[in-house]
Amino acid sequence: MKSMKAGSEILFVLFLVVLGVVSRMIPHPWNFTAIGSMALFSGFSMKSNKYLVVIPFVCLILSDALIGFYDGMIYTYIGFAVSILLSVAYFRKQEVLSFGGRVMTLSGLSVVSSFIFFLITNFGVWKGASFYSQDMSGLVTCYVAGLPFLFNQVAGDLFYAGIVFGLYEYLTASKKGVRVTA
Repeated sequence: MKSMKAGSEILFVLFLVVLGVVSRMIPHPWNFTAIGSMALFSGFSMKSNKYLVVIPFVCLILSDALIGFYDGMIYTYIGFAVSILLSVAYFRKQEVLSFGGRVMTLSGLSVVSSFIFFLITNFGVWKGASFYSQDMSGLVTCYVAGLPFLFNQVAGDLFYAGIVFGLYEYLTASKKGVRVTA
């Protein structure tokens, strides 16, 4: 985010926090929130500002404090931490891509991180729930029951990644010498 002025960067970070908290507070389909896209953005922005990695966790803590803490939330936090690591690993090696290439890459990362998040959090549900047998059959049943949550996660991550990364592209486009027209 070095290509943004300090004031714009602060406003953008505040926007991300508000978006993350509000997306969990307003009525929404389960798992259709902005946190997954923020995890990806945190990994993307690690090259220029390592402190942005805390944004998803600030949003989670603030919104969890408002909606209530819950059993198994550690798996949610771990799931988003893994998404950040996935993003860091990818964007560290990223070559210069066209806009279309960046969109395709971000879409792929969104789907992969959603799937990994699903695996981690549903494992936590299975591990902590008394209504699933604690064997492979119970684990598979838990994953099958969670498929609607996976679809919502993918849709939410793609939707909010479009907003977060799109706004970032817009805010940094003029700094790259690109003329943005409405």
